[in-house]
Amino acid sequence: MRTQWSPIENESPDFLAQCRGLLGQVWEYKIGHSRLLIRFFQKGSMAGFYLYCKACDIVHFDAYWQDTNLKIAISEDKYGKLFTITDGERLRIVCRAVFTGKASQLISIPD
Repeated sequence: MRTQWSPIENESPDFLAQCRGLLGQVWEYKIGHSRLLIRFFQKGSMAGFYLYCKACDIVHFDAYWQDTNLKIAISEDKYGKLFTITDGERLRIVCRAVFTGKASQLISIPD
């Protein structure tokens, strides 16, 4: 299944609202490629919203958590945009590119 990925350009209030209150789960993490895929879903559902992070500099997460309340902050440094994604103490990611997606079944990090 191919997922349509949309790059995050701002704090993405619509995406954050869709994920609020759902279960959060780090779905796939490729350390060598600095890529992370997080799934947000309702219990018992295969469908979900996804956050795909590339060029991760900092990654700290609980493997699974309830009642998601994500925040996205965008800043710039000498190399360009820097995205900081947090959910309290349960999640902290600092990366260079972030994409959102939605799927009706489980997916993997794109090639």
